Amino acid sequence: MRKVGIIGSGHVGSHVASALALRGIADEIVLLDTAPGKANGMKLDLEDGTAYYPHNVIVKAGEYSDFADADILVNAASGPIQKDDRTKELKASMCVAQDIAQKIRASAFSGILISISNPCDVIAQYLAKETGLNVLGTGTALDSARVKVELAKVLGADPHSIQGYSFGEHGNSQFIPFSVVTVCGIPFADYLRQKKILFNADEFLQWIKVKAWKIFDAKPCTEFGIGNACAEIIQAIFTDSRTMLPVSSMMKGEYGISGMYLSVPRIIGRSGVMETLELPLTSEEKALLKKSGETVAMNFERGLELLH
Repeated sequence: MRKVGIIGSGHVGSHVASALALRGIADEIVLLDTAPGKANGMKLDLEDGTAYYPHNVIVKAGEYSDFADADILVNAASGPIQKDDRTKELKASMCVAQDIAQKIRASAFSGILISISNPCDVIAQYLAKETGLNVLGTGTALDSARVKVELAKVLGADPHSIQGYSFGEHGNSQFIPFSVVTVCGIPFADYLRQKKILFNADEFLQWIKVKAWKIFDAKPCTEFGIGNACAEIIQAIFTDSRTMLPVSSMMKGEYGISGMYLSVPRIIGRSGVMETLELPLTSEEKALLKKSGETVAMNFERGLELLH
């Protein structure tokens, strides 16, 4: 029985649940929300699709005590969403994280905790510190999906034939190391030359960074992309697939960086992050990763200060 608990039944949490059900990844999903009746409403709506899911899925509205035997717990709870800078959510999200960390500890949950709430890297690191659990953040899994989708448009290629990632903070200091991007197995620069495609890397990166804000301008949140990104991570854990995904986890000397949560491509399997294989970044790309790490470290310390 593959059981997933989800804290926060808003746009993001509900779409994680929907992706898990539609893709046949979970057998039981437990929803929790602070708004009275909201989790139950989501539960009733999701269970209506059971006849069309790949297999039967049990959906419940529950409490923290229901997470005790869950395999994976997803944190999708946060303060008010900001439309231009995820770090503006820091104080409110830290307060929410402080509250749920205490409740998670009391719940006896002992599985893998996946945190989505922004600023993602900071909140994931804080929850790891406060709960002692195996915690990873969705990080740039969503941004990296955008990289593939948007590159596919420019290059006239299938997103599935593109290997490329956004590294660093799930925020404004993220970057794309084009030196390790491949298209149909061909190095990115070689593909551009063969196809005679003009490409502006700076403009492309800026679009990846602001695409979320364009979505926010048109609707109140991002939900479908992150729902599927989180489901992909959960599927890799449940199937022990050892899929390479860019998730946020503690840096332990990789690329010469230690001491903070950052997203780099990692092998994901039954125990979460199985290992981190270093890609051959250029010296300039390593410097950008270091700078991004410094940004996260600064925000983490600031977040701790805001709690006092």
